[in-house]
Amino acid sequence: MAANVIFIGSDHVVAWEGATGDGTYLNAATVGYALLDAGGTAVTVSGTPVTGTLDYVADSNGDYRGTIESTVTGTLRNGAQYLLDVTLVQAPFDDKRRLRVYASYRSGNP
Repeated sequence: MAANVIFIGSDHVVAWEGATGDGTYLNAATVGYALLDAGGTAVTVSGTPVTGTLDYVADSNGDYRGTIESTVTGTLRNGAQYLLDVTLVQAPFDDKRRLRVYASYRSGNP
């Protein structure tokens, strides 16, 4: 899945790798994410909840990728904790993962 830090003002890749059901790879799933605050309330930008989809990675074994854009991460508060909910559905399988993530400015030299 994703790292536990979202860098403020940078694109953040959301990934689900190796999705399986009954031992077979799920390569046709609908996968999405939602960003919530630490209390479980949807994070919004200009009144719109922060959500998105993950696309299947061609020729992979159940890998999906999506991006939280820098225009969204730029609105996050430094040091704040968030919840990143990622859901996967490919009948008859449903799966959900919740990650605790923190917003931080990237440090160090480029």
